[in-house]
Amino acid sequence: MLIFVTIVCLLMATLFYFVWPQTLKPVGWKKLVLRYFHALVWVLLALACLIRLLNPALNPVSLVLAIIAALCYLIFIGTFLIADKNPDKKVS
Repeated sequence: MLIFVTIVCLLMATLFYFVWPQTLKPVGWKKLVLRYFHALVWVLLALACLIRLLNPALNPVSLVLAIIAALCYLIFIGTFLIADKNPDKKVS
């Protein structure tokens, strides 16, 4: 079962590497987060599953990777919510 989840996570990572919120026009660190963090979440989850599958003694490492994935996802969602949808408008 874990190998199936690992494959699905890698497929999702590939999908979200190419599909990202391009309607937003972020700059700087926001662009980096919106561009790569969602795919990174899926890669970290795939690694967590793979580590758990290959060596159950490393379950704590797998758990840490899953927690890091959750933190990356929270950062992605937070950045998505605060990203400027129209950076060209002037604030007066």
